[in-house]
Amino acid sequence: MRCYPVHDIPADVLDYPRGSRERASAIASALEEAGVREVCLEGPTTIPGGYRVLGRGHAAVVFLAVLGDGRRVAVKVRRADSKRDSLMLECGALRAAWPVAPRVYRCTDEFIVMDLVEGAPVAEVARSVRGCGEAIALAAKVAEAARWLDRVGVCHEELSDLRGHAFIEGGAIKFIDFESASMRYCCVVCKVLSWVLHRSPLLKACPGLVSVEGAVREALRAYKRRPGREEFLAVIRVLAWAING
Repeated sequence: MRCYPVHDIPADVLDYPRGSRERASAIASALEEAGVREVCLEGPTTIPGGYRVLGRGHAAVVFLAVLGDGRRVAVKVRRADSKRDSLMLECGALRAAWPVAPRVYRCTDEFIVMDLVEGAPVAEVARSVRGCGEAIALAAKVAEAARWLDRVGVCHEELSDLRGHAFIEGGAIKFIDFESASMRYCCVVCKVLSWVLHRSPLLKACPGLVSVEGAVREALRAYKRRPGREEFLAVIRVLAWAING
């Protein structure tokens, strides 16, 4: 694994994509003060220069990093060309969303240091589900995590497609990529169940989901108007009917 002390990271990485040595050095000093010992150029995404990272979005680049105590974390650094002048709004959404989001350790305008989510993607787990019972159980688990976001008023705009945004870690659901999130209610449960009913691999394991789609939509309308526990359980009960469909 290619890990470097924070001050040895190339400027065109920390100040992506412009490469200002002044800004890169300031970010490196702040990361060091936040307890980050090394930044590791590893991950599934490649940025110019052949550097590997965990992810790249419109506002930031996400790196694998190591703290002084040896813990591996994710560090999200604001892009130099981002239209946003701060990551603090995203930081606030992440903190409100925990524990269904990564735990945040340090935030500044320029970066967020948070837990590294290393679980299995929900979309991949859904491909291995066998039978309607397992499919409904997974759908309910994801919906329950989404309901937490509804309860705390975090709108994650990307959860109509769980690919790349939802993971199972230690049996719990974790959502990532709160770049476009805002502090408002927007029925995240509606978003994730839209994915379940229209685009997820769970449809192959449980064809009965199609037969209850209309009833699910009706139950979701009631939940959207009043997102209480009983309204949520009514949605789950409708999904459960698909087991016998």
